[in-house]
Amino acid sequence: MNFHRTSHRLLPLLALALAGSAWSQSSPWYVGAALGLSHDSNVYRLSDGFALQAGLARGDTITTATLLAGLDQPIGRQRVQGSAQLRNSRFSRNEGLNNSGYGLNLSLDWATIERLSGKVQLAANRDLAVFAPDSDIPTLQRKNVASSEQIDASVRLGLISRWVAEATVGWRNVGYSASEFQSREYNQGSASLGLQYRPSGALGLGTALRATNGRFPRALALGNDQFLADRFKRHDIDFTADWVASGASTVNARISTGRVRYREATQRDFSGLTGQLRWQWRPTGKLTLGTTLLRETGLDSSRALGTGFFVTGTGTDVSKTTDALRLRADYELTGKISLNASVSRASRTLVNTQQISSSTGPTEGGDRTHGAGLGMRWVPTRALQFSCDWSREQRRTDGGLSSPYSVDVVGCVGQIILQ
Repeated sequence: MNFHRTSHRLLPLLALALAGSAWSQSSPWYVGAALGLSHDSNVYRLSDGFALQAGLARGDTITTATLLAGLDQPIGRQRVQGSAQLRNSRFSRNEGLNNSGYGLNLSLDWATIERLSGKVQLAANRDLAVFAPDSDIPTLQRKNVASSEQIDASVRLGLISRWVAEATVGWRNVGYSASEFQSREYNQGSASLGLQYRPSGALGLGTALRATNGRFPRALALGNDQFLADRFKRHDIDFTADWVASGASTVNARISTGRVRYREATQRDFSGLTGQLRWQWRPTGKLTLGTTLLRETGLDSSRALGTGFFVTGTGTDVSKTTDALRLRADYELTGKISLNASVSRASRTLVNTQQISSSTGPTEGGDRTHGAGLGMRWVPTRALQFSCDWSREQRRTDGGLSSPYSVDVVGCVGQIILQ
């Protein structure tokens, strides 16, 4: 690692920080920059003993520079929020993985003078996709960029007494630059209609009907640049609850009963219960404990867990089901320094999606992924923030439908925000 070169990259950021720390003018706009340096012990998420191509390295040091901008502006009864990130990542040894990405988010909260309100959200992201080969994905040793676009909208209507009706619609599209991942590209639309009832200020109950239609346009290669597409449909009945047990404890829960049906890859069909439980507990003024418990089908589990659940980044999960648990603790050491620690476990049920409509029955398997992390954040001024994190992830497999691996990632980031 070239620390002399890295120090020259840090100097402009530190100079900007010193100049911006004295800027106290309040504004709905903000701009900023961040510089991060990290080391990944297993960039390609390879099994032990796997031979890399000549010129590639198993571990690498990555430098990531980010430009930030955003808006948070109330306009009467409405509120507009937006953020944008431009990222550039450089690998010291695997230069073929160098990439530029972005993250764009825009939302509008709106309300009328009566009982009608809602929200519209738009998001677009581009980033290096996760390296974690499954049954239908070979061990990729070159760059693969994942792109996604998403739109979500909701409308809420206050009814008599403590009842609220809510309708939502959404659309999502995911694509990849590497042809090996073409079977993972998909698009889907969803809609729901439900009622919420709040018998008290501490308790909210809800139920909704939810439907999802999606398509994998290139699910299976037939040869001569021909592909077999696969469609899927999902129908659920959701039951939700939000409970403020005390001033220090909050519980959010969802239980859903439903089914998923695929036109071609019928081995991924699922019927049964799914759901999610989140418990946030603040036993002291400085300590916060969080628990997340999840059972979901593949596509929905990857969105519910988020990219921060494990070390891995953007990817499409085609597991039949995922059961996951995460425990996290945040501790405010001082008014400017905070610490965090987390442990997680996810167990996936897998089927071979390339055996579409097979008369011999699907090949089944599974894997278990364990994760752990430690982090520290220092906020010396309102404009400055520095953080360092370590995380470890280990996967063990059964049935040969995914590859075992272990990886450690350690890194630090400096950020300045001017507002």
